[in-house]
Amino acid sequence: MNLTSEDKNKIKKVTYVEQLNLSSGSYYVKRIVLGEDAYPYGLALNEVIGMSLIKYFNIPGIVCPFYQIYMPKKENDEEIYVISEDLNRFGDFRLASFLGISYVKGASLYEIWVLLEKNWQNKKEWLAKLPSLFQNIIFMYLFDIFFNNWDRKNNNWGIIFNKDLQLAMFDNEYIFDLRKSPHISVDIDGAKYLERRKKEKIQNIILNELQTFIKESSTEFVEIMDLFLTKMTPNDFAHILDEIENNNYIITDEEKIKLEIDDREELQDSYEDNYMLIENIKREISHGRK
Repeated sequence: MNLTSEDKNKIKKVTYVEQLNLSSGSYYVKRIVLGEDAYPYGLALNEVIGMSLIKYFNIPGIVCPFYQIYMPKKENDEEIYVISEDLNRFGDFRLASFLGISYVKGASLYEIWVLLEKNWQNKKEWLAKLPSLFQNIIFMYLFDIFFNNWDRKNNNWGIIFNKDLQLAMFDNEYIFDLRKSPHISVDIDGAKYLERRKKEKIQNIILNELQTFIKESSTEFVEIMDLFLTKMTPNDFAHILDEIENNNYIITDEEKIKLEIDDREELQDSYEDNYMLIENIKREISHGRK
């Protein structure tokens, strides 16, 4: 996108997150500042990485807004703005909080299904589309496990109402952040899980989650896990990082600058470790089910 001088002036007045009408349409703008956030450039870049990963799978019924980064000055990464599409351009967008999901505790997959049924008990047209929507929610759940995105609070995903029901996934800036904890789990007792996950290592959380998921889920849900293992190998992940670095996602007031993933090797190692762990869990449990 191209920003006019008026657009840039509007963006620079944003203090945290605001919806702005810019020259090319409606956007959300998030301000990330050094001191308030540990690594502004890294958080902004993670939004681009998360978007690229979601769009790579090209799942019908899943929408992720397009992200770009605005850095007013080339050499200054202390104040960065992340610009994303307004999801209402795809239909009537509502945050997951409308379902009654707790911001703090999160929810189990079972609880999400029950809340969806409860909200739509008098709306047969939406109930008929619930199975396909829930499959996409399973995709989101597994996406967060594969990429250590433990910040899927009720304001980081939602539903778009149009002729279909579309799942919106956004605010993925905490992928590969091991300091966070899951907000969507397979555990039926979400409150008890909240306490447990605070004490466990990420590897144990993944193990416990996937053991339960594979053993208790239907085949169609487990096959979504196979989609990640076949379509997002460590080599595929590296290829996506190549494409990100070769595209222009950064806007500055100066000349164009090349996006660089400073901790690329660390990201690749982290994903490969996760991939191998999940692949082994799947193999062992699947073998036990035969």
